[in-house]
Formats: sequence, structure tokens, C-alpha cells
Amino acid sequence: MSHRAVLMKAGLRTEVVVSIALLLGAALLFSGFLLVKLTEKGLLEQQRTDLRRTMSLLASAVGELAGAHGPEPRHGMDGLQPVLTSLGRQEDVLAWLVLDQESRVVAEMTTGPAVDFLVVNVAAIDLHEIFENIHYSSTWNPFSKGGNSYFELAAPFGSAGEPAGVLQVRFSLASLEGQVHKAQKLVLTYVLLYGAVLSVFGVYTLNRNIVRPVRRLQQATADVAAGDLQVIELPGGPAEIHDLAETFNRMVPVSYTHLRAHETVLDLVCRLLLEK
Repeated sequence: MSHRAVLMKAGLRTEVVVSIALLLGAALLFSGFLLVKLTEKGLLEQQRTDLRRTMSLLASAVGELAGAHGPEPRHGMDGLQPVLTSLGRQEDVLAWLVLDQESRVVAEMTTGPAVDFLVVNVAAIDLHEIFENIHYSSTWNPFSKGGNSYFELAAPFGSAGEPAGVLQVRFSLASLEGQVHKAQKLVLTYVLLYGAVLSVFGVYTLNRNIVRPVRRLQQATADVAAGDLQVIELPGGPAEIHDLAETFNRMVPVSYTHLRAHETVLDLVCRLLLEK
């Protein structure tokens, strides 16, 4: 049995309510998720700007501390250690790495599995240039598991205007994914609640304005079929239902007249037959 056949069997009220609820629900769900996506894009760009600013400040601090102890970062590790240790305690920091002028690892830290950072040629970069690599998986499914989303930045640092090394940090974007999924679930919940309220209100309105008048007309039609040719009271509801009731009332006297005419003809025929 097709979906439309099921709705027609269930009745006009069910078909109208289900159709309107599905259409409005789909429109609200799409618009809500689209709004979340636009918000997600804005949050991602804002976080990108904030992290670039943070990396610029960190690189400046690392450059000053390293330059105070010597021309190379490894000479100033004692001064860098408090800054890097504090950096590693941040919840959204997955890993960090410090390279010297020859792209050798001076210090590193990871909070999980090993991380493959961007390959950076320290000798060929500009001191004021920040490299970035973003890996973010956006989805429309609010119940999907978050992917391995991160934002990786590489900021050179130096002293006396000369590059001395590169600070690379990988930041987690799991919190942003969590906020987006939470917003998507909230939109889905509101759509379901709105659909439930709309269904209840739609059932009440349709039952009062359409279903009851139609059933009265249906009963009147059954009465006419059974021989009761009384005029029905005009029901309320939409103008179409009212016009249909008026047409029905005009039909009843005409049907009665035709019925009486047929009865008269039948009586006449019977008399003629009896006289013979």
C-alpha cells in the first residue's frame, strides 16, 4: 500500500496535518541547520584569528627568552621551559614543537599520539609570516562522532631581526565541534516540539472547521439515500463547506419534486393497467 493510500485511508484530517507538519518541519530543520552552519563558519574564523594572535605573542615571547640566553633556542631552554610547560597545560593544545635555525627539534611535547607537524624550512621563511594548517570535519548529523579536528600553526621567532627558530603548535577544535553538535541537537529538539504543537493545533482546527461539517454532510447524504429528504442546517467552517451545504439543500427539494413526479407517473401507469 502506497504512502498516499495510507493517508487517504486515515482521513482528510490526518493527511492535511501530516503534510503540513512534514513541510514546515523540513523547512524549519533546514533553516535551523543552515543558521548553525553559518554560525559555525563564523566561530571557526574567530577562533582562527584568536589563535593566530596567540601564536604571534608566543613566538615573540619565545624569541625574547631564547635571545636572552644565546643566538640559538637550545641555549635558552632554561628560560623557555616555564613558557612551554604552561603552554602544554592548556586543554586545547594537542602538541607543540620548537625548531632551531637548522630545522632541528629543540623541544617538543604531545598530549596524545605522535603528531606529524608541517615541514617548515626555517632558513627560508619570513620572520613575520605565520603558517597554518586546518583540519576540520563539518557534518549535518548532530549525532555523529567528532573527527580529529585541529588547527596547526607555525610561527617563526628570532632576535635582532633574524630568524632563530620556529614554534609549532597544534590546537584541538573538539570544543568547537561540541558546540556545533549541541546547537544542532537543540534545533532538532525545537523542530520536534514545534511539530508536536502544530499537529495538536492542526487536529483541533481541522476537526472544528472541516471534519465536523463534512461528516454532517456525509450523514445528510446517507439520510437522503435512506429516503429522509429534510433540509440540513448550514454548517460553519470555510466558505467552500458552506457553499456545498447550500448546494445540497437546493438539491434536496429538486430531488423530492422529481421523486414525487415519478411516483405520480407510476400511480397513473398502475391505474391504467388496472382498468384494462
